Amino acid sequence: MAKAQPKTSADGAPAGGLVQDQQQGDAAAGQEHAGQAPAMAGAASEGAGAGDVLQGGSNPEPEALVDVRVLAAVTIAEQRFHPDDLIEGVPQGVAQAYAGSVDPHPDAVAYARSIGAPVKPFPGQAHAED
Repeated sequence: MAKAQPKTSADGAPAGGLVQDQQQGDAAAGQEHAGQAPAMAGAASEGAGAGDVLQGGSNPEPEALVDVRVLAAVTIAEQRFHPDDLIEGVPQGVAQAYAGSVDPHPDAVAYARSIGAPVKPFPGQAHAED
């Protein structure tokens, strides 16, 4: 099926017809898929979700905790940390999420300890006394 050529004005610029055709095409495409989203949402509420994997009676292992050296000022869990602070007990996923601002490498942590950097507990973790 051939599509109508866009109308042009006297100066060669497209007239409103092309834009209208595109909008109508977008609306038609949206109507074709309109019924799919509710069907997907219904499937998850009927028990076919990814959360079912964890209901097998086994508890997931707790995430590993790491110590990190702060490289750049950063706020984590509503607490402000400054460069060269040492944060103890950071969940590994959090350390990875803030990779540009903290360094969990053992050498970086050892350096922070060697310079007497302030040692702070990760928010929500109990601070272990040395």
